[in-house]
Amino acid sequence: DKLFASVYNAINAFLIANTIRDIRDADVNIKTNRSMLINMTRFTKVQSVIKDIVDDYYSNVRNSVKQTHKLDPQYALTNPLIASLKDTFDAEYGNIISNGTTITWEMVMEQMYAAIKDIRIVVVNSSRQSAKLDYDEYKETGLRVIAIGGLALSRGLTLEGLCVSYFYRNTSTFDVLMQMGRWFGYRDGYD
Repeated sequence: DKLFASVYNAINAFLIANTIRDIRDADVNIKTNRSMLINMTRFTKVQSVIKDIVDDYYSNVRNSVKQTHKLDPQYALTNPLIASLKDTFDAEYGNIISNGTTITWEMVMEQMYAAIKDIRIVVVNSSRQSAKLDYDEYKETGLRVIAIGGLALSRGLTLEGLCVSYFYRNTSTFDVLMQMGRWFGYRDGYD
């Protein structure tokens, strides 16, 4: 009925990354795809359970942000979900500078609801209930998605705008883990 604390921290990091990118790209009005990958098991039924837990957490965070994003930032921190977002921001994004301006927690909190309100949570696997990620359908707005899966995510599926990857999988060889993690990406300088 719950996941590791590190999963929730990774989800927080994805939500904050969406917000920071919206702040950074506000002047150019770019609508890009943004994805998070959660790969914890190859079993499709377990993936559905993980999706339900992630969906519940996301809904609670989204509602908390909606209720507090216009309040005094210090008062908003009395909400434990907002406090956990702030902890993740401090640990992962505390020194972000964009266009010569330091991005502060207050800036993030003010913009967060708009940045995260349309995130979709989907299971991508070989079952009939699996979602099909059609990024072309979201050309005007950009798709924001948390994709949960196993083997389908490990073997060749490209998630556009991948910001955060969460892996909790066993493998007997290093090269398989490297392939699953897409450590080298498709951009220059990542190798």
